[in-house]
Amino acid sequence: MLCNRAEFKAGQDNVPVLKRECNGDASESALLKCVELSIGNVPEFRRHNKKVVEIPFNSTNKYQVSIHENEDPNDPRYILVMKGAPERI
Repeated sequence: MLCNRAEFKAGQDNVPVLKRECNGDASESALLKCVELSIGNVPEFRRHNKKVVEIPFNSTNKYQVSIHENEDPNDPRYILVMKGAPERI
């Protein structure tokens, strides 16, 4: 969920996940809901792995990359996540 820009709109904590409104495109929103249902608490996971930098998806590059801090304070490594067209990855 780190390489996904969709977010749930505020004030929907008591709304079932599949009924929640999202900010983001349809594909990203569907992935957000799927992960929220399967592992739960995507916002908390994102807070623990803060984004450092991102190259957003665009139709020229056909990929998105983001780098995140590791949630383990004793591990100095970063997490790199990437998604996009198979021929570009």
